[in-house]
Formats: sequence, structure tokens, C-alpha cells
Amino acid sequence: MIVSFDLDGVLMENPFIDHVFPAITARLQELWKSRTDQRAAFRKETVEASGPTEEEIWDIILNKHQAKLKAANYRAYDWDLITKETAETLGIEAEIEVAELVKKNCTPPAIKSYRDGRDLLCWLRKKDFLLLAITNGFAKYQEPVLKALALDKCFKTIITPDRLKAFKPEAKIFAGVKNKSDWWHIGDSLFMDVWGASRLGAETALVKRDLPESLTSMSPEERVSSSEGQKLLNRLATKEAARQDFQFKKEKLNPEEMRPKLIVDNLKQLKKFLV
Repeated sequence: MIVSFDLDGVLMENPFIDHVFPAITARLQELWKSRTDQRAAFRKETVEASGPTEEEIWDIILNKHQAKLKAANYRAYDWDLITKETAETLGIEAEIEVAELVKKNCTPPAIKSYRDGRDLLCWLRKKDFLLLAITNGFAKYQEPVLKALALDKCFKTIITPDRLKAFKPEAKIFAGVKNKSDWWHIGDSLFMDVWGASRLGAETALVKRDLPESLTSMSPEERVSSSEGQKLLNRLATKEAARQDFQFKKEKLNPEEMRPKLIVDNLKQLKKFLV
């Protein structure tokens, strides 16, 4: 059996939100302020002459990311490229190595692995399952974190957008799964993981660590079929569908492909199903 995993939010936490992105915006703001022609350097009418705030710089980064997603460009997850483009928009030169920032922050508490995920991986390896990681993070950002957390050796292959020139939920990103008739995919996004893998034949499990109390006493299967579970999935689907940054929205989504087989709040709950 093949079991593939999303990484961030499922098996681990990376340092981007709390450490890497703040370091990028702070450095870009610092470089902008060091220029003597600040007013001409920044081309955004709504920003005061004192310069862009870190929040405004983050908005530029996010807009460039979303524009690439709309174009189905896998480089939407190339934060080095986006940082460089943001610097150009600000009218500055910036040599910021994002991968180096990741490595610099590859220590707890900036990163962590989930104990239930580590337990499940060890259990699966003893049973000789073929384990894959399928992530939208570039290899140069994900592999240092996996290595620092001693999770890198758990996987036969780590599938990333830069290697396949595609990203979830595109079918091509799942191309590393050769035998799709005996395959489970575990992730925390209905669109990226459940829909992306289900339409290719995978059994899917949605990881939702903050389940409503009304669902915690149910089995992973009952959570999907229960009225409370259906409400939860509908809320999640509506929230993800509201995002306007995917060209895939033009495709007709099959509601059944947006429904996982299981909803788990602890990865150990998967053991009875992965046999």
C-alpha cells in the first residue's frame, strides 16, 4: 500500500509564518529606508512618504503569490523569486536567500513535528508501506526542516513543485504515485489534498486537529457521514472555494470528490484503516 502525506499542518510546522516571512518583510523595509530616493523608489500611491510598512510589503508578496496561483504557475511557491520581484516593485536591490533563512530557523520552537505523526510514520515503516511526501513547498525549503526533525528518512520520495513543475491539486503533482489502486492520501485541505487525490483514485483522510467538541466522540467514518460532520465539511469547502486564486475553480467540482473517507484529529486514528 502507498500512503502519501501533506507535510505542513499534518506532520510538521515550518518556520515560514512566524519567522521567515517576518524576516523577509523586515529586511525589505530596512533596505527601502536606506535609500535616499525613497519617494521615487516605491510605486504605490496609498503609502505615505515615510515608506511602506511591513504589512504593506507582505501584501505585495501575497499578491504576487496569488497572481501566480491564478496562472497555475508552480513558482507561486518559489519564495526566493517572489521576494526578488517584491524588491523590484519597491525599487530596491535585495539579495535575500530564503532557503538560508529557513535553515537558520530550523530549530525548535520555530519548527516542530507532531508526535502523533511521528508515531504513525514509525508504525507504517515497520509494516513496510511505501511512504511519500507530497507538498507544495519547494524542496529547498522543506528538506532542511524534514532533516532537522529527523523525518527525511521516513519517505521513499519527497514530491515538490520545483521537481514536477506542478502543484497540488494538479494531477501531475501526484504523478509519483504509480499504483493508484492501493493508495491513501493524508492532508489538511479539502481542495488541495482531498479533491486533488480523490479524483485520481486515492482514499483520503482529512486532518482537522481542532475538531468541534460535537465530533470528537465519533469515529473517523461517523464524522464524515454525521450531520455535524457534513456541516463542517460544507463550511470548509465554502471557505476554500471563496478563494479567488485558483484557475481550477473553472473546473466542475464533484461534491463527492470533496468528501474524505475519514476525518481525524489525531493521526493515530488512521492505524485501523491503513491495513
